[in-house]
Amino acid sequence: MTPGPGRPRRRAGLCSAVLDGEAVVYDPGDGSLHHLDRAATQVWLRCDGGHTLEEMVAAISAEHGAPPAEVRAGVAAVLGRLAGLGLVSGAPSASGPAPAGR
Repeated sequence: MTPGPGRPRRRAGLCSAVLDGEAVVYDPGDGSLHHLDRAATQVWLRCDGGHTLEEMVAAISAEHGAPPAEVRAGVAAVLGRLAGLGLVSGAPSASGPAPAGR
């Protein structure tokens, strides 16, 4: 698990906690609070710079016995939303992994 491009990482400085399987993420920079449902929390917890999209999909698919194609669509959507909120970097775009330094 080597951090790098295409391996989403939570932005430094965020505070998060998981309660009953759902994460709450606080951004002290702008005072925003984000509630993640159980599915999004599974993705959030893997945004440590050490997992690619495909590694996340494989783990979540195996844990839940769900088809990888369905899991991939959900994981990609969550990563896109987290990236759009500025909570993660390095998330792959629709065309592939994000370039380094993003």
